[in-house]
This record gives sequence, C-alpha cells and structure tokens, in this order.
Amino acid sequence: MVTENVEFLKAFSAPEKEKALLGALVAQPGNFWKVVEILPQEAFFEAEHHQVFQEISKAIQGGTPLPSLEVESTHLPVEELANELLELYQKRLLVGVVGKLSEWEYIKAHPAKKLLLELAEEVGKAQQVNRELQSSRMFSIGELVPGIISEMQKRWEFRREGKAFGIPISENFGKLNSMFGGLQPGIHCLAAAPGCGKTSLAIQMACETAMLGWPVVFISFEEDVARLALKGICYMAELVATDYEKGNSDVTRLAEAAGTYGKQLCHLHFQQGTKKLDLPQVKAKALQAMNRASTEKCLVLVDYLQKWAAVKKDFSDFRHNVASLVGDLRELSLNLKSPVLMISNLARDAYKEKKPGETGQGRQASMAHLKESGDIEFACDSVLVMEKIPRQNSNTTPPARDIKLSIDKNRYGDTGAIDLVFFADKGKFEVPKK
Repeated sequence: MVTENVEFLKAFSAPEKEKALLGALVAQPGNFWKVVEILPQEAFFEAEHHQVFQEISKAIQGGTPLPSLEVESTHLPVEELANELLELYQKRLLVGVVGKLSEWEYIKAHPAKKLLLELAEEVGKAQQVNRELQSSRMFSIGELVPGIISEMQKRWEFRREGKAFGIPISENFGKLNSMFGGLQPGIHCLAAAPGCGKTSLAIQMACETAMLGWPVVFISFEEDVARLALKGICYMAELVATDYEKGNSDVTRLAEAAGTYGKQLCHLHFQQGTKKLDLPQVKAKALQAMNRASTEKCLVLVDYLQKWAAVKKDFSDFRHNVASLVGDLRELSLNLKSPVLMISNLARDAYKEKKPGETGQGRQASMAHLKESGDIEFACDSVLVMEKIPRQNSNTTPPARDIKLSIDKNRYGDTGAIDLVFFADKGKFEVPKK
C-alpha cells in the first residue's frame, strides 16, 4: 500500500475553521444538533479538534459542563462552517481514491486489474460515506419535495415506456413484475417449507437479474457457493446439476455452458456466510459490485435469515437476534437504496401433509407461519410465501411440481397469488402453459 501523503491532505483542511466551529458550539450549545446532522466527527482533520468535538458531544448529550475553549468569535453561521468542513472532508476522501495510484513505481509493480479493483473499492468507500451522511440527516417537507417530484417523474416515464422502475423481475414469474413495479428498495421476504425450491427460485432470480446488467450479491449460509454457481450455470443451460454432482454426466456440455454463461453472469457474486461476516462487510461488497457494474442499485440476497441470526449471537434470545438482523438489513437497504431479498423458513405446522381420507384443500402456509413472524412480518416491505400443491390436485408430471407463490404483503402494490411450475431437476420455475 502507498502511504498517504499527510502534507498533501493538509491542503484540504481548515484548522482555524474547525476551531471556530468548536468555539461556536461551546458558546451556543443549541447549535450542536444542527451541526451533527451535517458533519460526522471523522470530518475534523486535527486530532485535537476531533477529541474536543467528542467531549462537546458527550457533555451536551449527558447534560454535563462543556469543555473550555478559547477562540475568537465568528460571524459565520454554524451551518455554513459545517458545510465547508464537510466539503473538505469529502475532498480528502477523493484524495484517498487516487492516493494509491499516484506513484509511478506502484503502478508499474501491479497489474492493471488489481489497480482498477483498488480504485473501485476506494470509490465505493467514498460513496458509502456520502450515502450514510444523507441517510442520517433529518429533512423538512420543503427540502424533500423537489427530490420526490423528480423521482416520481422518472417512475412515470419508466411506466410509460413499459419498464419497471425497480430491478426488473423475470417474466418467468408471471405478473410478479407488474405487482411490484420491479424489486423496489426495501426488504423483501421469500418464505417456504423445505422442498418448495426457495433457493432455486432465488438462484433463478439472481441469474436473470445479473443477465440484465444489475449486480447481485448472493450471501449463502445454507449451501456452498461453488454448488450455487453450478446450479446457476445449469439453470442457464437447462442442464441437471445433480447429474454432474453424482458423476453421471460428462463435463463437456457443462464446460461449454460455463464458457458461454460465465461471462454473461459476471455481475452475479457469491459470498459464503460465516459467523465473522457482518453488515459493514456486506455494504462494502455491494458497493464494490455496483461500481464494477456502473449502477446505482444492486440486489442483495440472503439465504437464509434464521441461519445468519443463529451465528450472530448478539443476544441470548434467538428471536432478538432475528429482530436485530432484520433491522440491520433494513438499514443496509436504505443506505444502498437497493432491494434486499431474504429467504426464511416457515414454522413446521405450516407444512403438515394431509393424511389419506382428509378433505379440504384450504391453504395452509401463510405469512403468519414465518418463524419469528412478528419481527419479520412487520419489518418487511413484502412477504412472498411458496407452497407445494398436493399431488392429487396437481396437473404436472414428476419431477415437475405445482407451486403457488402468494404475495401476502406488498407495500408497493397488490397482494395475490401466482401459479408456477417448478422443474426440480433443472432448478427452473415457469408459469404453467394454458
């Protein structure tokens, strides 16, 4: 790594203005709340000023005496000072973006691919700071209205052109795209009993999203990422993944499919879930994927929620771990302005098989059967529940299965149900042919 040039960074600092702002806060503590909405404490370049700001913050929030500070009075409004220091802080971040690539010897010693990746990562860090600064601010209606009008105009234009404003959903899922207007920013839950194909559906959605040029970060606590990649390639080429896993098929067609679809799926990224994986790491990886794809949105997939919560262990109560993780994923979605789709299990009583001779075809699985349902149900923007149709009511021939995909909650449109056929051997879902 190239050491940061501190002297160069000083050109983008203003110690006197930092001191003036601190003095203004000591003189008029009521201005503190205006400043913290604009300026993060990391924006103070001088270590001494950073420490004083922390002491002021602690004193104001704790109701204790403020530290003494001798400075000349300033006539500049604190908001103006804070914004000037924020501008300098952001420029220092940009200096960090090019800092590693500013030395000729460093450039010569490393391959271009590595240099471009480092550049993308540093840009991602700078963008993340900007996003978090925006998400932490409090806005009046007047400040929000111009952005709202602009956003709604974009959505109107997309709709007139027959496009979804959110990340598009494949036509293989029927009217799901029109019901949601694409996958909108927010957290979405896909729940099902074992054997319904929820991971296969997620793989299909991930592949088709990546094929459209949108980056996807698929976090798996359930299966090995190499197996998921195999499933993705086989889905695209309509091959049977289990044939290769069992050694029953020659790999010639698989190798050809990998050569064809590997490049087309370049925006699909897999991350193995471990107990060490945390949300800041996921943010960084998502931003890196967005920078590589030159997009402002991405799709984050989590397979699956309860397994991630099980390794977090922030609380002794498992339900509290689930609630904490769901809250973290919502914050991730807000910061990235992107959809997060999390897979969830259903409680066992949602998929009890009917015994021979029992009557009734009423639906069993529903949003109420989500494990830790209260936290998930109320936090999510949408909840989709998959349910196997009993064989006696099915028109498909094994290994195909009839699946009902019910949209039990949808903040972006209508609820309802979609009939699908799951070709389990190929890991593919389609709308049944009439």
